[in-house]
This record gives sequence, structure tokens and C-alpha cells, in this order.
Amino acid sequence: VERAVENCEEKVALFVSSYWEQDVESMVTRYCADHPETVMEIPQVAVTVYPQNGASRILELELAYTQPAQTLLEQRGSVKESLDSAAEYIRYRRTERDKAELLFTYLTTRFQYTAGETATPLYAALCDGVADPRGLTQAWQLICDRAGVECFTVAGARNGEPYYWNIISVDGEYRHLDLARCILEHGRLMLLTDSDMMEYSWDADQYPSAQF
Repeated sequence: VERAVENCEEKVALFVSSYWEQDVESMVTRYCADHPETVMEIPQVAVTVYPQNGASRILELELAYTQPAQTLLEQRGSVKESLDSAAEYIRYRRTERDKAELLFTYLTTRFQYTAGETATPLYAALCDGVADPRGLTQAWQLICDRAGVECFTVAGARNGEPYYWNIISVDGEYRHLDLARCILEHGRLMLLTDSDMMEYSWDADQYPSAQF
């Protein structure tokens, strides 16, 4: 199934000799979320199982995308080039703050960003100038991973709605970074402590503290 998702295939049939019921749709969604740099779009999944009884069964999966497979594969290549270029661009700055400021400049000088949500958030953030919070958070995380900068992706909420942002290491301290708001509302990099995050909620036990 993972190979089918990576290749943007629309159908896959599996023979299962020892069948038990599983949430295949959640499995696909989880895999896509864990591999944003290679899976551009999370497909809609429909599963057919037959026969209805017995240990040996056939699972047929239909994966529906909003764009053709060739387009998604081309987007993957563009995303890789952008991630690699950004990571190389900031790699030789001496401090984490310098790297964060230069990365913000790198992203914001490429496009005049507009707010929006798309089926391909990472590609939209890096290659189309769409400030989707999830896509921008993924982009920052992946660039930092390549550049060796400690970074975390926070899946939390803002004003009660699901939302994404980063927590990054800044020269011995941790700070929250809501890149979408920095781009769309402030026009500058803003690194925030826990006390600055009154509109947000998250599982604090899962992430470093940004108190100081």
C-alpha cells in the first residue's frame, strides 16, 4: 500500500491469507502525514473486501487524487529541489537565530504569499506561494532537518480549530514559530514563548517548553 501511495497509483489489489479488519484509510493518511516530502497529496481511499467471510480475502483499494499522477510526481521533484536549496542556503550561518532569520527571508522573497488551503500543502507553500499553515510548517521542519537544526512540528489548535506550527531551537532556548501568521499578518519573523501563545492549545508534555 505504501508503494502504491508513493507511486500515486489509483488502484491496488491485495491477497490477504490471514485477514483481520483494519482501518486502511487511517493507515494511508498516517503514512502520508509522516512522508510529506514524497507524498504530495493524501488520497481519498475506498476499500472493498471479498468474500465477506473467511481467513483468506482480497482487498481492493481505490485511491482518488485531485491531480494526475504525473503532476504529483513532478511536484515531488520540485519540492525536493526547493528543500535542498533552502537547506543549503542557510547551512553556513553560525547561529540558529541567524539561520531562522535567513530562512524566513528566503521563503518570503520568493513569493507574495496568499492565504489558502490546498490538497498539496507542501508544494503550495514551497512552489506556489500559498500560505497553508500545514504546508509552511512541513516546509520549515523538512528544511531544518536537512540543515541540522532542531525543530518540532506541533499538531494543536488555535482558537479551538485544528492548527499547525513549529517549535524551534534558538541558541539554547525553544521558541514557537507560527510561520503562516508571520508571513500573512506580521511581515517578520516572530519567535514566541509559551506565555505568548494564549490563542493556542497543544499537548505540552509532547514538546519542549518555551518558557524562557
